[in-house]
This record gives sequence, structure tokens and C-alpha cells, in this order.
Amino acid sequence: MRSNLSSSLTKSVQFIIAICDYYRIKKSCQLLQFTDHSIAEISNLTCYSSPNHFERCFHQIMKISPSQYRKNNR
Repeated sequence: MRSNLSSSLTKSVQFIIAICDYYRIKKSCQLLQFTDHSIAEISNLTCYSSPNHFERCFHQIMKISPSQYRKNNR
């Protein structure tokens, strides 16, 4: 019973984190498209711990780098 509850809780937390990441990346897309902020500034504004971590998460969700996204969407 306890392991089922733990597993269910872990899945719920992972789902919530994925939703938060999605919205942070969507906000970063807006910033990339409509501002001249650097990638580092955008990673900070969207609460990522580092620009490298931001770029990895962005690429994982958007299947493109932040700089390439900016280039394609300006």
C-alpha cells in the first residue's frame, strides 16, 4: 500500500513539474520572440538555475535551441 502511494505521489509531482516547465518554456518563447534579452537573462527571468539547464530544457520541449528559435521567429 505504501509503495503504491509513493509511486502515485511521485508520478503526480513529476506531472506538475512537467506542466511548470512547459509554461516556463512558453514564456521564454515570448521573451525570445519579442525582446532583445540575452539567453542568460531569459533563463534567469524564467527561473532556471543556469543558462545551460535552460537550454537543455528548452531543447527537450521545443526540439530546437533557444537561439535557433529566436532566429526562426523574429
